[in-house]
Amino acid sequence: MSTNIKSPAKEKNKLGSLVKSFHNYYAPFIISIVLLIISVVFTILTPNTVRSLTNEISPVGKEAVDGNFVINMGNVTYYALLLVTYIAIAFVSGFISGFVLNTIIQKFSKDLRRQISCKINKMPLDYFDTTQTGDILSVITNDVDILSTSLQNSVSMLVQSGAMLAGVFIAMFIACWQMAIVVVCSLPIMLIIIAATFKYALPLFDKNQQLLGEVNATVEENYSGQLVIKAFNAEAKKIEEFREKNDLFGTILYKSQAIGTLIEPAM
Repeated sequence: MSTNIKSPAKEKNKLGSLVKSFHNYYAPFIISIVLLIISVVFTILTPNTVRSLTNEISPVGKEAVDGNFVINMGNVTYYALLLVTYIAIAFVSGFISGFVLNTIIQKFSKDLRRQISCKINKMPLDYFDTTQTGDILSVITNDVDILSTSLQNSVSMLVQSGAMLAGVFIAMFIACWQMAIVVVCSLPIMLIIIAATFKYALPLFDKNQQLLGEVNATVEENYSGQLVIKAFNAEAKKIEEFREKNDLFGTILYKSQAIGTLIEPAM
């Protein structure tokens, strides 16, 4: 969030404050996570069922009777129904989980905006004299939207990736423990790359939000004070000031987005 906004969250643990603000949604959040894990589990079970179904209809390893390979249709039907059941459970669980998670996050964002509005209404007048209006608007709109989007994407991805990673490792050790060990040995390299990427990217994202607030503040002040700007013949100065901030914001935004896109390929 913008560094110009002074709030109690800066003096406390931000993550702890966020978790406390989320306390009204613990129950549906846990339900959503459980459903997401169920979806991942059945997604992991699907390939093994496909393998069993393929083995049943494949002539490899079967003896021919009168020149024809006998296919046990009972087993084929069983594995086909089992496969459809797994896919259906995974889809329904994932859909309900996503619906519940998105709903509670949007309600949480609404609560945050309401809390910010109540907080601003109680602020002293000198706060508005020393803080740019565009910066305040940036916190209410952009920062809350980014937090909402991050929660929607990051929470589900974190849980899904963690459950998928654990399930895949178990399946790999069952199928071929030698290859599983090779993958485990490569994990430290991946973690080092991700940690280095985050270390470089996080300051860029912080700077990006700060500059976004400054650009919004500049635009708002220039529009609301255009008569004063014209009276003092400061159009050229204000245009140059906006261009400098906008160019810097564009550069930082490009760098942060470029670094952010490297995280998933690294994983």
